[in-house]
Amino acid sequence: AQVIAIVGDQFVLAGDLLPQVEMVVEAVLSKMSPEQRSRDEAKIRQQRDILMRKMLDQTIERKMLYVAFLRDIPDSRREEALPMIEQQTEKSFEESMEKIIVKVRQATPKELSTLTSQNPQQARLARLMMANGAVSLGQLDLLLRRYGASLEQEKRFYAERTLGRSVIGQNIDRNREVTHQQMLDYYREHLQDYEIEAKVRWERLSVHFSKTPNKDAAYRLIADMGNEVLRGAPFSAVAKRRSQGLRAAEGGRHDWTPKGSLKSNAIEEALYSLPMNRLSQIIEDERGFHIVRVLARTEAGHLPFREVQTRIKQVFQKKHFDEQLSEYIAKLRDDVSVWTIYDGGPAGMTPPNPTIP
Repeated sequence: AQVIAIVGDQFVLAGDLLPQVEMVVEAVLSKMSPEQRSRDEAKIRQQRDILMRKMLDQTIERKMLYVAFLRDIPDSRREEALPMIEQQTEKSFEESMEKIIVKVRQATPKELSTLTSQNPQQARLARLMMANGAVSLGQLDLLLRRYGASLEQEKRFYAERTLGRSVIGQNIDRNREVTHQQMLDYYREHLQDYEIEAKVRWERLSVHFSKTPNKDAAYRLIADMGNEVLRGAPFSAVAKRRSQGLRAAEGGRHDWTPKGSLKSNAIEEALYSLPMNRLSQIIEDERGFHIVRVLARTEAGHLPFREVQTRIKQVFQKKHFDEQLSEYIAKLRDDVSVWTIYDGGPAGMTPPNPTIP
């Protein structure tokens, strides 16, 4: 219940941040042995304090935007409007939680990282639910209470963040012009970001020397497989039935393979010289004989400007947005009074009376 910051007329309590800190710390500690925890106890305390300060800074920014939102509601309408707004944001929270739970459950590590950066609060809650087998918001509430938090508290954070963002939209020009020349210059300066690596999608029939009596027998076997395909048998059927390659069970098919990633130089040379969809001659390497066929191939180069123009425009739009947001936050910091326990004096000192926003 300790007040650790006041933003306008909004209080920030230690209990608003400590549960989030403990969730992060717990995830780290779970990967450490008891000996490591004991040895690094001082370092863990230091990291906990750093995390607390970082989360406080983020909370202050959220509160400032929320204060700016409240200022736009006339005093005469605030008592009537706030319960309706609270009801709407609660519904929005529950609907968006349903969607992000599905996304987090199906996400790859890279997609999960993107989701977390876009929506840190709800991605964190969805991951907490998955880690503990929770399937409902009621079960999530019980999990949060283990850390001293609650679902109601998370809904409040969501409402403050959502309503604060609505203020951002009113104070930022999203339609700043991005010229064609700006985008073209950026493309040329960052050409390495748009490189295309050479890669090939292909299929293979193989006979390994280690699995045949002698080299002649291996050659007759691979030649017979190739002739079978030439007579009209499906390549994949022959591979599944007779090939000795690692992907024989998948019909000998290999997905996109970057140039330089194969151990066999002889096979790789064939893959980048063969005409498309044409059986190769019999290829010999140190492991055996092979016949390959190229299904698709991409040569090394760069994505053309016209294909990445939209992405480059988005880079400029984000840059413009971030610049304007920083300017607006700086203006709010001059306009909204902020006090924290770190602003001089011992931690836990009696805070000043909050000012009216």
